[in-house]
Amino acid sequence: MKISFFPRNRRQSFLFEGVADRLKDLGFECGFIYPRVGESSNSSFYPESEVSNKIVSGEINYLNEFKRICETYENVNRIIQSDREINYFPFYYGDKAVSRYEKIKLCCAFFICYESYIDKFKPDLIVSEMVLGILDGALFEVAKTRQIPYLGIRPSKTKEGVVICDNPYDRPIFLEKTIQALKIKDEKLLYKEAIQIVRKSVKPNALPHYMKRSGRKHRLFTLRAIRSLFRVLFFAPKSPKVSIYQHRRINAFREAIVKTWNIRGWVFNDDEISTISSKHKFFVYAAHFEPEASVQVRAFEFSDQLALIKQISRLLPPDCILIVKDHRGNQGFRKPIFYRELSHSYNVICASSKINLRELIQNSKGVITLTGRVGLEAMIDKIPVIAFGKTFWTDLKDVFKPKSPEEIRTVLTSLSRKDSSAKREAGLKSNLDLCRLLIAYEQLTYPGCFIQGADEFTSDENIENYSNALKDICSRI
Repeated sequence: MKISFFPRNRRQSFLFEGVADRLKDLGFECGFIYPRVGESSNSSFYPESEVSNKIVSGEINYLNEFKRICETYENVNRIIQSDREINYFPFYYGDKAVSRYEKIKLCCAFFICYESYIDKFKPDLIVSEMVLGILDGALFEVAKTRQIPYLGIRPSKTKEGVVICDNPYDRPIFLEKTIQALKIKDEKLLYKEAIQIVRKSVKPNALPHYMKRSGRKHRLFTLRAIRSLFRVLFFAPKSPKVSIYQHRRINAFREAIVKTWNIRGWVFNDDEISTISSKHKFFVYAAHFEPEASVQVRAFEFSDQLALIKQISRLLPPDCILIVKDHRGNQGFRKPIFYRELSHSYNVICASSKINLRELIQNSKGVITLTGRVGLEAMIDKIPVIAFGKTFWTDLKDVFKPKSPEEIRTVLTSLSRKDSSAKREAGLKSNLDLCRLLIAYEQLTYPGCFIQGADEFTSDENIENYSNALKDICSRI
């Protein structure tokens, strides 16, 4: 079997190269796609260099190619607009916008280069992290049309470990088959096993394992940050003449300063939360960290969170309040204008990341999220959930998925009239589909670490864990 590994940074390269060495000893043929400058060969492909050469040469008729690509592949609009390097960061740092034509050129060049690569190397499998923008989104679509599995790795949403997905939506590979196999299992045993998973992995006051690093308080100067800044400024790989990365070295310097400035301008209403949650009907909107795939990809149609919150505010029943709870991992990325705009809405209150989300939602009329784990937690507690994105739990029948303003208004009005003061029974007891999902997800969680800054990320044990996981998946594909 031929596997193409697509590491997205230096540490991933070290990890995947170690995995490849172990798999080669077992007879696998491995190649690499490196997102940096380099000379492509039979085993290594450098899409940034290939794309730059294509654009500089002027050999592509972009209008014709873009038409062909739009007719051939799905999700082209999302692939372009979800790329943070040419959309989010230029706006975030106040840089000049990347023009429509420049974005189309990059999109076309990446699709063309990946088509050429796959036709030449002919991989049976591609392994990377979860899809986000043009750099990997174009490769995913090309692989999909040629029926080549593209596996994205991410930290498990329940226990420590990783899930490996063959889709952009956090659904582990083999999830449907595993759930189907559980349908013959005794219902009492299902409930018992699901309860054990909840008590062990989805504890009310425990920080999810994948947020132990991202949830740390932002500091302008730390030893790790200084080392990282020094490495990017002086040892980062060179960019080609035309690159998807805008001002990579400058961004590494100004990110910490901008984040610190943003935090100084935040305004929250934590002092009012206790009174509001005890005296008023309210919904909780769990704001996502961004930019990341959970927003830009898995909730693409509703990825403008400020616009969505203001829309919900306009559709809420007049006697209800919307509490917007900030994400603990949002250490300075969100600009103060986000909170200032919301502060002018009479029925919106902003809560900081210090507020315990699991406790906050208990007396709410419902939880509103894009794709966050809080939706799963709310269902476990039998709290109504409204989801605006797509992830591994959003297909459960109890999840409300409104798409239009009228549907949103109808759901909010209906839920606001339900009695939420009565004690709720455990949601698992009456929801076998949720029990099966939790058990299947747990069974498909492999040992391993995919938390980028963790010390064990590049350890021999982690390399061995990924080797074993890929061997297992390859034997089942």
